[in-house]
Amino acid sequence: MLQFYDKPLILSALALAALGGTASATTADRETEPIACDLSDGFATTVDAYVGEATSCLSAAETGDVAAVDARIRALTERHRARNAMASLEERVALNEAARAHAMDMAARGYAAHMSPEGLNHLDRVRRLDRTGLYGAMGANITIVPAGTDPVDAFNALISDPVNAENLTRNVFTHAGLGVAKAEDGSLYIVQVLAQLDGELNEPAPTALARSVRVSAAFADTRFEQTGWRLETGDQVRLASGGTSGISARRLPAETGLIEIDARLGTEVYALQGPALSLNQ
Repeated sequence: MLQFYDKPLILSALALAALGGTASATTADRETEPIACDLSDGFATTVDAYVGEATSCLSAAETGDVAAVDARIRALTERHRARNAMASLEERVALNEAARAHAMDMAARGYAAHMSPEGLNHLDRVRRLDRTGLYGAMGANITIVPAGTDPVDAFNALISDPVNAENLTRNVFTHAGLGVAKAEDGSLYIVQVLAQLDGELNEPAPTALARSVRVSAAFADTRFEQTGWRLETGDQVRLASGGTSGISARRLPAETGLIEIDARLGTEVYALQGPALSLNQ
């Protein structure tokens, strides 16, 4: 099943070159304090609490068949793209985290969907866990395989869905993340997140708006020019906006704000989707 997020202000399709390097802050590097990992009722939905729970849940290393399937699917993904004359996808820490967090949640609560029962989709998870990334497009693949499934068979199950197979060979995607989690019955939940990373904030955004936040960016395509920023709700209600100024720490009429960067290339304007912030903490 496809989940694809186009730039809301896009005027024509444009694939940008990937940024050099793959670094992004991990959950352990962030301001939010870890919270005990308890997936019985899923992750919290507020940004700072979500990141705190994810920090704890993601701290355990993958082992055994989970680690083997994870490593093999990454390799098979690159082989699949090479056979289709596609460039390699760069790994990104936050995409791995978002994919694994969703796989763990589904495995713990026994559901299979791109959206959590609380209403968070792949983009929502990435915007919570990636404190610098600016995305123009995103897609995701999910599959569930029985206990003991060979890694090659697990990959074949993933691409047996035509939409999943198409996602793996989309020109627009530049980066990827993968997460594998084991349920109590031994079945493996596999989540692959694919994204077009168009830029990064020059300074990581805090998980909660407790201080003024500078909002400036560097872009994958250096011809881009930042024309402004917006802080919006998930329903695209504007909470604040500016040009080169930052977001001031003040009370806003929402629980969560989403940073959007407006970038111009020639006559075209793109809205790039950045980190989420908890508001009014």
